[in-house]
Amino acid sequence: RDRMWQVCRPQALAAHDAAMGTGGVGLEATPPFVMRALYGERVRLVAALRSPVDRLETSFWVHAHYPRRYGASAEGLHAYVTEQTAAFSECVGEHGARRCAFLFELLDRRYSDVFFHCDQIIRGLYQPFVEDWHAAFGSKALLVLRVEDLIERPAEARRSLVAFLGGAVSAAAADAAPLPPRSYAALHAESLQAAKAVPMRNDTRRAAEAFYRPFNLALASLLGWPVRE
Repeated sequence: RDRMWQVCRPQALAAHDAAMGTGGVGLEATPPFVMRALYGERVRLVAALRSPVDRLETSFWVHAHYPRRYGASAEGLHAYVTEQTAAFSECVGEHGARRCAFLFELLDRRYSDVFFHCDQIIRGLYQPFVEDWHAAFGSKALLVLRVEDLIERPAEARRSLVAFLGGAVSAAAADAAPLPPRSYAALHAESLQAAKAVPMRNDTRRAAEAFYRPFNLALASLLGWPVRE
């Protein structure tokens, strides 16, 4: 294992960088650029993103290995968020956010040893990944919606979707679709109740919000969204 990190892994990472490129959108063969090479710009892509903090809270409780490791309690969730965000932030300080988002556990033995390699933390970042999709397809072929808007502002969200898809979906069909049965907050609470979750501590939520804030602001700037704290 020592030889892997001292010799094999650095050589493999150097070969990856030489073949795939590094350092920015469009310089690596990430999925959006592979997809564009295969399909061109004729596709229409729709993504729906939920609150990264709510997503992280849900993921802790629905994946049993996290409560087993950190404890099925508010304190266990707090320990998880603290450990994982600190590890990713350390990586960012050394390698930058984008490289850590794509290659976290490959960059150093310390990061490989982090429990499940910050996978759920990284999945809520959104911005580094959306940036690649946006660079590959642009706003004409990519629409990114907030799950909260789909549920809380369905008419507005549906109008955006109809305008984006053009003739593929009629406005009448969109207006006739059933409305969400409950609010976003109620649906989130139901998912946590089903997972037998314990309420998140306020300091845990503040820490998670602070961690994701710069990524959320960068995403809002990229997509032209209003800034929402």
